[in-house]
Amino acid sequence: MTLQRKIIFAFLVLGAGFAIAAYTGLQAAIFPAFESFERESAARNLERAKRAIDAELSALQILNREYSEWDHTYEYAQGRRDQFVAENLDVAYWNNININLMLYFDMNGRMLWGELIDPATSNDLSIDDEFEVGFSADHPLLRHRDDLGGIRGLMQARSGPLLITANPILTSAGTGPAVGTLVIGKFMTPARAQELGRSASVDLSLYSRNDPSAPLNVRQQMDQSAGSDSMINWEFSEKFIDGREVLADVFGDPSFVVEVSVPRTITKIGRNTIQSALLLLAAATTIFLAASMFFMRWLIISPVTALTRHILWIRKTGDLNQQLNSSRRDEIGTLSS
Repeated sequence: MTLQRKIIFAFLVLGAGFAIAAYTGLQAAIFPAFESFERESAARNLERAKRAIDAELSALQILNREYSEWDHTYEYAQGRRDQFVAENLDVAYWNNININLMLYFDMNGRMLWGELIDPATSNDLSIDDEFEVGFSADHPLLRHRDDLGGIRGLMQARSGPLLITANPILTSAGTGPAVGTLVIGKFMTPARAQELGRSASVDLSLYSRNDPSAPLNVRQQMDQSAGSDSMINWEFSEKFIDGREVLADVFGDPSFVVEVSVPRTITKIGRNTIQSALLLLAAATTIFLAASMFFMRWLIISPVTALTRHILWIRKTGDLNQQLNSSRRDEIGTLSS
């Protein structure tokens, strides 16, 4: 193998080694940073989704207090205001503001008035048929009347998950003693979940334990969460990160799964960044190697090739008087003189 070929081979090996090292370094040091940031972003989205649900419950509880802490309601729960229903409980109005459940109970757990409205059809739903646990004096929503802060959370109905709040019925001054409980709720339909997600800038879905439309992996996670307070799963695909967390209902049982889906935009940016960096490095390396090869050929290969031909000519002719003209002052110039 000639010197020129050896040098070319050495430069090719050097270039390939540099490219492999650059690719390995970028993949090992840069790309994991993008993945880590993306996972943190997905975790924050899941937290935002839960905060959005909690904020919706807070707003529902505020609405509940407007009616549960009111002298008219206080009198109605004591049986002293017969016109209360006609004056205040317009089902069409409550349905228009997305309130699907309103139940008034006295201190003995007896329902004074109640309506449950199907959000899809606006028809009445049977309260007894919709809930597995019937409302009675020892129902979890009714037995905490001494807790003036009220109760809020998720509750399972046959028609879907409900955001629900239960507040003690107090005077307009917010004082007791409590004379009953007001329960207000709204169905968390897929459309409402998406609307809530948009307000929180996340792709939000909420599934319940008995939801037949829930994906298989959601149902499996629900089954695996039995006896656990919280369980978070992450699923990674080429285009999305799906984060799911099991949520407890007002009874404390794991009954719901909140899911967020995050496009893998950050990872895509990371890949594009690495590819762009590799292309720039490849271009720079190619220019560097080409320039180095040019100067190597000009400074070493061509003079050595000329010197080799001169020596071979002397060996062939035996004429030592013929000199190789060279103005170089380095080792090759010395050999040529």
